[in-house]
Amino acid sequence: MRNLESGDLKRKIESALRYVSALHQRHIFHEGGVNDFIPSSHCVQPHELEDLHTALTEIQEAEIAHQAHQARLVAECRKYQQLLKSMPDGYFLTDTHGIIQEINSSAEELLNSPEKSLQGQSIAAFLGSEEEKQFQNYLHQLQDGTLSRLDDWHVVVQPNEAPSFSAGFSVRRITDPNNRLVNLVWLLRNDVCPKALEKAHQKPYAFLEQQVEERTNELRQINHQLRQEIEQRKQVKTELQKSEARYRAIIEDNTELISRFTLDGTLTFVNSTYCRYFDKSPNELLGQSFFSLVPEEERERIRKYLASLSTENPMTSIEYKLMSSQGETRWQRRTDRLIFDEDNQIAEIQSVGRDITERKLVELALVEERNLLRTLIDSLPDVIYVKNTGSQFIVANRSVARLVGVESGDDLVNKTDFDFFPKELASSYYADDQIVVQTGYPLLSKEEPAVSPFGDMRWLSTTKIPLRDQNGEIVGLVGIGRDITQHKQLEEVLYQKTAELEAIFKTIPDAVLFTNTDRQIMKINPTFTTLFGYKIEDVFGRKSQIIYANSEDYEKESHTRFYPDADEDFDPYEIMYQRANGEVFVSESVGALVKDHGGRLLGYLSIMRDITERKQTELEKAQLFEAVSHQREQLRALTGRLAEAQEAERKALARELHDQVGQNLTALDLNLNIIYSRFINTGFEAQKVIFERLSDSLGLVNQTAERIRDVMVNLRPPLLDDYGLMAALRWYGEQFTSRVGFSVIVEGEEPEPRLYGPLEDTLFRITQEALTNVAKHAHAQKVTINIETDNEFVRLQISDDGDGFDLGKWSDVKRRKNWGLVTMIERAEAIGGYCQIESQHGQGTQVLVELPK
Repeated sequence: MRNLESGDLKRKIESALRYVSALHQRHIFHEGGVNDFIPSSHCVQPHELEDLHTALTEIQEAEIAHQAHQARLVAECRKYQQLLKSMPDGYFLTDTHGIIQEINSSAEELLNSPEKSLQGQSIAAFLGSEEEKQFQNYLHQLQDGTLSRLDDWHVVVQPNEAPSFSAGFSVRRITDPNNRLVNLVWLLRNDVCPKALEKAHQKPYAFLEQQVEERTNELRQINHQLRQEIEQRKQVKTELQKSEARYRAIIEDNTELISRFTLDGTLTFVNSTYCRYFDKSPNELLGQSFFSLVPEEERERIRKYLASLSTENPMTSIEYKLMSSQGETRWQRRTDRLIFDEDNQIAEIQSVGRDITERKLVELALVEERNLLRTLIDSLPDVIYVKNTGSQFIVANRSVARLVGVESGDDLVNKTDFDFFPKELASSYYADDQIVVQTGYPLLSKEEPAVSPFGDMRWLSTTKIPLRDQNGEIVGLVGIGRDITQHKQLEEVLYQKTAELEAIFKTIPDAVLFTNTDRQIMKINPTFTTLFGYKIEDVFGRKSQIIYANSEDYEKESHTRFYPDADEDFDPYEIMYQRANGEVFVSESVGALVKDHGGRLLGYLSIMRDITERKQTELEKAQLFEAVSHQREQLRALTGRLAEAQEAERKALARELHDQVGQNLTALDLNLNIIYSRFINTGFEAQKVIFERLSDSLGLVNQTAERIRDVMVNLRPPLLDDYGLMAALRWYGEQFTSRVGFSVIVEGEEPEPRLYGPLEDTLFRITQEALTNVAKHAHAQKVTINIETDNEFVRLQISDDGDGFDLGKWSDVKRRKNWGLVTMIERAEAIGGYCQIESQHGQGTQVLVELPK
């Protein structure tokens, strides 16, 4: 993945925005529906491109804000570097043997030597001979880890060609991720050593006590020479007063705040510096508790601190707040020492303090700024981190912690990308880090993947800049990564949509034309070239009037369809166009107004299809339909006459069977009965044979007569002619129930007035056919027949609770296995009515017939 400068990213985003606007101009939008020629699944909705346009705009704004934030961070880093340079205390970075590697400007001033001349020298070279041995002892403890840090080690420092001075040394160990010592950081503060000061204070006291003791012993020994020694005692007293005056002068002229107080805090001695600091006289301070000068919130902490002093720990230090005479909050650092009496009991506490307000304010400001900076970077959604030259994390915000799946940024300190990411990915990160560290050139806006602990793939736009110390040396790098996963997904969607739209545009079987607001041709698809014979270079920038067969249609559309206030979607319309070779054809066209997300008109989109052949086919179909309809009417009339003729034939056949065959069978029955009676007196054997033959003949005659009556009834039930439709249906239902395994229920009343013959015949035959179908296929338990009439129509409804069937399969002529349902429909249509069949699997079948009275 190549690196991208911020300007390149900005230009890419602007290009993407222009491309989205171009998509608005080039492709089809649908809001109210989908026409017959463009599949809705391949249409880009306006809101989708508007959302994409908005998202890309936000990405550009975020990039601008990101650059501004990056500039602020660089300024912050520079400020802290300058602050370290300007620190009043000296800072030394040494190796594990105390050899100086780097120092700040204050250290140069304290040692009176430039940094280059000090590099490579041991700190011990600037210490007094008394401290050198102690230095080596501390150094060994720091090297083996016995001592992790050292605070306020007071030493005498001997600068180069300058007077020596007392100072405080502090040191911290710097370790690698394996807790191995790699460097030592030393802090040198030019400060009066409390221990040395205490020695200076105690020296006059010790001398005085020695002199008094000597003089007391002498007085005891030479008591008898008291008078002779009075003068000597006066002289000694004078010397003592002089010594005390010298001691007091030293104390009074000292710049430190020196005081003594009892265990309850009552002041027994204060020097002039102490008085000036609090702007009070000695009389105002002595006898008062020094706690009155301390804010309420600090008193308890100081009491606990004083209570920690003991014989084993007679001296310690503390930093605390207090109020000045002007009401300002000040900071002091004081060292307190217990003073014991002759019985080794605590008599007083001696305190030596100094004002550290300026240093403390600087420290607090640094802490506040660090906290502010930490809060700021933790609240930012971007991934922000600092690494050393070995690509180990030094600082990381919450976004980094969330990315790698740890609780906080502190969990990343001294770890590398190899601890959290796959090896291949971590190697890529490490390579980029080393390029920045070794070359000093920043890495800007590189898009790179990141895999979360849950396996989610994220994309980051990463910027890495070198981190330099006060000497301009690279000591690490600062990295900022912005999550652009959604942006990448949008790019992928945009690419896919663009490819889809381009494929649709090129492969759509209809001609597509896009014109601007002046109706100048801006884009055509390949089908347009095939249909009209024009290439894009032939028509680009020309008015679309060149494709119209007549100018009147062009002008008319300018006022009815292609104007700014027209409906955004046009209904399909037919119009005459002209090809490049002059050939005129009929086209079915649809169109739409193309607008941007702000509603500004961009142009017009037209889709055209040659329907010349379809128009010819439609004309032929219309003519064919008219002929078929005429033949269907003739067939329907013929079917009606055929049904009437069939019923007449049935009536004639039933009458012929009744009048001819029935009479003959009756006469035959009479003749056989006469013959039977005449043979009663014949011989037994002959009578037996003749009797058997006659009995069998009589049975056959009766059986034949019964079957002929059934045939007559099926051909034409007498009840239908004599009593009407309802009587015939009830009789037929009872007869049918006796032969099948389901019940037939007939409901309704006999129509008044009685229906005319063909109507009754049709309804009765449809019922016969329906019951036959139920018996063959339905497996029903019950069939209900209902007759209803009104002033205009008679309605027959036949319902069963059988299996039902798929009407779709029945409507397929190729898969149809019987024609019973067709016969019912044709019977109804033959007399001007209709028959409707409803059925579903498992829900039975219903036949609805409506015939005009």
